[in-house]
Amino acid sequence: MDNNTKNYTEWLTKYLKLTNYLSASQLLLKSNFFLEDELKPEHFKDNIKVSWNTISTVNFIWGILNYVISQYELETLLVVGPTHSTPSILSNLFVEGTLGEIYNRYNFNAKEKETRLLAYKNLMHDFNWPGGNPLYFNASIPGTITGGSELGDSLSLAWGAALDNPDIVIPCIIGDKEAETGNISAAWKSNKLIHPKNNGNVLPIIYINNQEQEISSVYNKYTNDQLIKQFEGLGYEPILVEGNQLFEPMLAAVEASYKKIQEKIMGSKQNSDEFNPPMIILKIPHNWFGPNLGKESNFSQISKNNNKELISEVSEWLKGFEFQNLVVKNDYRLSNDIEEFIPKENMRLGVNERLYGQKSKDLTLPSLEDLKIEVNKKKYKSPDKLSEYIMEVIDKNQNNRNFKVFAFDNLTNLGFEKLDSYVSSFANNKSKIVEILNPRTLLGWFLGYIQTGRNGIYITEESYAQDLISMVDKYTEFLNSIRNLNWRDKYPSLNFVLIDKESVGDTDRNTGFVSAVLNNYANFIDVYFPVDVNTTLTAFEECISSKNKINLIVTSNRSQPQWLDLKSSRKQLREDILIWDFVSDDNVDVVMVGCGDVAMNEVIAARLILKKIIPEINIRIVNIAQISCFGIGDNNFKSRINQMRFDEVFTNDKPIIFNYHGYEEDIKSLIFNHHSAARFLIHGYNEKGLMTTPFDILIQNGMDRFTLALEAAEYASVYNSNVKKKQSKLIDYIDSMLKSYRSMILEEGKDPIH
Repeated sequence: MDNNTKNYTEWLTKYLKLTNYLSASQLLLKSNFFLEDELKPEHFKDNIKVSWNTISTVNFIWGILNYVISQYELETLLVVGPTHSTPSILSNLFVEGTLGEIYNRYNFNAKEKETRLLAYKNLMHDFNWPGGNPLYFNASIPGTITGGSELGDSLSLAWGAALDNPDIVIPCIIGDKEAETGNISAAWKSNKLIHPKNNGNVLPIIYINNQEQEISSVYNKYTNDQLIKQFEGLGYEPILVEGNQLFEPMLAAVEASYKKIQEKIMGSKQNSDEFNPPMIILKIPHNWFGPNLGKESNFSQISKNNNKELISEVSEWLKGFEFQNLVVKNDYRLSNDIEEFIPKENMRLGVNERLYGQKSKDLTLPSLEDLKIEVNKKKYKSPDKLSEYIMEVIDKNQNNRNFKVFAFDNLTNLGFEKLDSYVSSFANNKSKIVEILNPRTLLGWFLGYIQTGRNGIYITEESYAQDLISMVDKYTEFLNSIRNLNWRDKYPSLNFVLIDKESVGDTDRNTGFVSAVLNNYANFIDVYFPVDVNTTLTAFEECISSKNKINLIVTSNRSQPQWLDLKSSRKQLREDILIWDFVSDDNVDVVMVGCGDVAMNEVIAARLILKKIIPEINIRIVNIAQISCFGIGDNNFKSRINQMRFDEVFTNDKPIIFNYHGYEEDIKSLIFNHHSAARFLIHGYNEKGLMTTPFDILIQNGMDRFTLALEAAEYASVYNSNVKKKQSKLIDYIDSMLKSYRSMILEEGKDPIH
């Protein structure tokens, strides 16, 4: 053993004693933290949640990384997968000083000895305690980007953080149970889709609990040869670490990985498409560094039973860490030999500025004046013009490496044909568009990208977004957590463009993603339903300029009229709910509302039918461009329209016919308990219409112009006798039209109108 290795092993032994003691104390104790008195049941926390193997393993890996970073000085961003490793994350952040710099109650570098001593006690007391640190880490804990993510997202987040960050190393700690998830299984393939040249370096570290039990992980059932072959087949260069003494082998594995990554960063591997990233398989002993209690679940019995033998075992275990020998006696500063290999200043794992949005750059945006559409009789597809805008955003921000498009499915199928030349392939390493047919891996990349300060957009067919609900819900928790954290800067928003595809048959249609987002009680979620090209462009500009939000833009790939000029589009987006004066009458008999481009198109068409047959009817046309502003009932915390403005727009007594892109229940929940709720007659998608045409789907769901016109006339007749007189004529006309349309649909297999 040479001196360097000896110094390293001595240092790591002490470092692990300290971090393991701090972690164990957080986990178990609510008082008597330094064991001044004999341990008793009342010293233990009541609700002890245990995963000691994870805690000790994260401490071990963190210690190894500290040593290697101090030697190689490569920028490192750590992603920790197991969310139940909070005590270890807190312990390491505490020891490196980051936690105390952010939260003064944990500042053990304070001048006064009493303050330093209190910092230790606060750390140990606060974990899993009301008003303290959470059981599962979230954004309130520094050094993390996975806070708010769900099980299995860690590896895709790590690869997303690596995108456009070529000089960074991103170790990703993956638990063996976590590795069984579909999310991780798909994310392993990221190395074949993310080119090594202009992107960073993920170092997956999967640890496998080497336990002899019936209930163990799937990876525990693999032989070493099978493990090596599996990860080689996935395009990695695996290094297996196992045995009774893991310090030196693990150091060698991490150093070898850093050396290979350093060579790539320095240029020797950059021009190769065949770079196989290193990864480490760490086989750990069961109950590593833990007490000899038989089963870990015995921890939970400590405070419930006065089991003197069990308490004695735990007491001896805690004393074995020799905490008092790891700090300066009667001073509680770290001993110099522990500080030796802790990285300094910005090299610390908890300090990386990319974690906190501090390295983000605002986008340079093109002018919409050059892309706007003038109001005319032509029809346009919003995705087609939006493609041009996105291409300009890509070009203007190419050098800053701060914008990317994340595309699920083929962009051409979604109406974005013009973006084809920008789509990434493994060889096209400078592309700003990545495409993969796995929605959760793609969203993991996107989340890792924006949580390290870059901007982007996720484009998908609306029905496939349903798979993302739980991930978006978790990110909502992340955004909630950071609202009052002044040490985290603002992050670029999580933006989606959802395409409602026009196709024969409705088998795949599902608007549940919008419903799920609307049901989330968060006032930083906006759902836009632009009605034409100009409102789509203005909505997109607003979304990618925003921070700390979740934005959905729902549009279709159908050709639609251009209703609003650019100035009016901006007003529509600014006010969200707008009376369209150019198609509205005075002395209103009925209010007709559209939300969604197709839905609004049918409202306007219904008005034309009514005016043709019953010109005396007085109709007010209202468009809602941003439905999340419409929480006027029990959801009124979202509402951006007060009661006076509501009555101005919707009148205080007339019927309101509401044609909505999604499920009717979305609107019902937003107006629930509002005093005007009974006036709303809601039309929305009800999952009717299998194997038919797009317009026939509207008819079967009651969202078509004919259904809307009939209903408007029926309710307007109460206020206008002229409408009552001509109702039968309208009914005859619509019956005739519906029979004609239905016959044409069945004979020709396509819609007579668009």
